[in-house]
Amino acid sequence: MKKSGPPTEKEHREWLKAKHKLGTNAASWIAERTEGKNTGDDDPVAYLEAAEKYVAQMFSGSKAALRPIYDELLQDTKATGRLIDTGGYAKKDRITHRIPITSAADIDDEVQRWLKAAYGRDA
Repeated sequence: MKKSGPPTEKEHREWLKAKHKLGTNAASWIAERTEGKNTGDDDPVAYLEAAEKYVAQMFSGSKAALRPIYDELLQDTKATGRLIDTGGYAKKDRITHRIPITSAADIDDEVQRWLKAAYGRDA
């Protein structure tokens, strides 16, 4: 980028979008990294620590009243019923739950809802 791209971060971003057809987010991330910014996402532990700060910032000030809604929605992702918590949240693992299935008859509406939710969160 520094050898063949334009000189400023803003120009990097626009150049990446125009010449290489990148989306705004991807172009921004590359442009920021070129300038030595936003490198914390490379380390999963640092990313998760930063994520907690981002959530706190997001629900500060005039949006503080929305935090209980977020917390309740987050609480709803915890294991209930047939859903078994694997301890993945604590281990920072992406596999956080499982449902024991021993036959095709076990694949009911509840399982299908959880699978849809899991795939949606992993997208």
